[in-house]
Amino acid sequence: MKIIIADDEKLIRQSIRFHLLSLGFKEEEIDEAANGQILVQQLKKGNYDIALVDVKMPILNGIEAIRQGKPFAKNTLFYILSGFDEFKFAQEAIRIGIKDYLLKPIRKNDLEQIVETAIITIEQKRSEFCSKLKVLISEILEEPGKEVVFPINGQALFVTNDNINEESILTHQLFELTKNMFFIQQKVSKKDITILFLFPNSGWQKENQQVVKSLVKHLLRFSTVYESCLFSDSQTFYKEYNRILCLSSQRILTGIRKFYKKGILSLNLSPDMQKIAETGVKMMNSYRNKNYSEFVTYSKALVSMEQQLNENNFYKEHFYDSIKLFFGIREDSFCLKTQLEEMGKKLLIPKRSRETIAEKAVAYIKSHYQEDLSINSMANLYSITPNYFSSIFHKATGKTFIQYLTEVRIQEGKRLILETNLTVNEITEKIGYYSTSYFIKHFVQIEGITPAEYRNQNI
Repeated sequence: MKIIIADDEKLIRQSIRFHLLSLGFKEEEIDEAANGQILVQQLKKGNYDIALVDVKMPILNGIEAIRQGKPFAKNTLFYILSGFDEFKFAQEAIRIGIKDYLLKPIRKNDLEQIVETAIITIEQKRSEFCSKLKVLISEILEEPGKEVVFPINGQALFVTNDNINEESILTHQLFELTKNMFFIQQKVSKKDITILFLFPNSGWQKENQQVVKSLVKHLLRFSTVYESCLFSDSQTFYKEYNRILCLSSQRILTGIRKFYKKGILSLNLSPDMQKIAETGVKMMNSYRNKNYSEFVTYSKALVSMEQQLNENNFYKEHFYDSIKLFFGIREDSFCLKTQLEEMGKKLLIPKRSRETIAEKAVAYIKSHYQEDLSINSMANLYSITPNYFSSIFHKATGKTFIQYLTEVRIQEGKRLILETNLTVNEITEKIGYYSTSYFIKHFVQIEGITPAEYRNQNI
């Protein structure tokens, strides 16, 4: 979250900055303006979530500075600060859309409530805008050829899961990385690919490439990632969509868990080599999905076509490297037929007791709620598929895994709010969330009030 303090008194700015830092803000998230004119200049070049603006400042007063700056800061929430409790200021502030009117000196508790209220407002706006974007995305995926224009330019990362176990693309780290842009995840089941749509907020275009770089680093642990060109309409997007689908079908011959930058074209493969590539991808998917019969079918087909790889050592090297990386094989050389038969046997390991797994999972969540838990990581603990884990967990507890984990974290958050002086940001980290806004959003959903309000009511 980005905030600017506009006040001509340096001591006032320093006092507010100190309070914000004690609430968990970082130095780089707080800017200052010594007068109204500087505030307008900052609003033109920055992207602020909150602006705390003194009414009486030299050159331009707070009201006039906000009036001039609002066209450049449509998503900024403005709060008027004044040492004068004069109704005319409040009237004028309301007319130009000020969020609230506060008297100086501002207390830490007042700032905390402002921040939490702002987070909820921002999340609501983001949710509404994302809903509109989701509708547009659904239209272009479900109705090929339909012309759709997006309200802002976007970019997409196409992600294929190339891990031996089913991994979740959706993680708390991913939400934290994309917090300054509109982020939408869309899984294309028939193509076994997940599309991450990134729409940078106004003022954050320069940071987009850094976000992409961080996302790719996060995803390459278990995925192959393809970067699209920028697009603002369905026609441009579809060109990228078809280009990347072709690339992903060939990845066992070009290398898995790699980053393919925008503009890279697919290989001009012979029909035989394309069949090997596609069969290899299907074999990996069937193993990850624990489908024994499909895995055996694709494995036998792949072994029967292995001889054709000897005609091209370049493809052959990438093929074996991809197989070894997927299955976690460290030997320099191996027999494809023997290795695939061994992996097939692992799929036949008997299932464990549903009740035992559910009981262990509940105990594990209560002791490890502060960690980055997911359905996939829990399923991996008990060597079962995520879908199977979700089914037995819901049957045993009557709640989904996410619902249960959220309740455990919120209960611990409530305890820390009442028994400690930790800030909301510090509590967020201690209970396993990577985003304060994510914690506050779920806290309000469950308790009906913000963490700051909950603390004040129980003092």
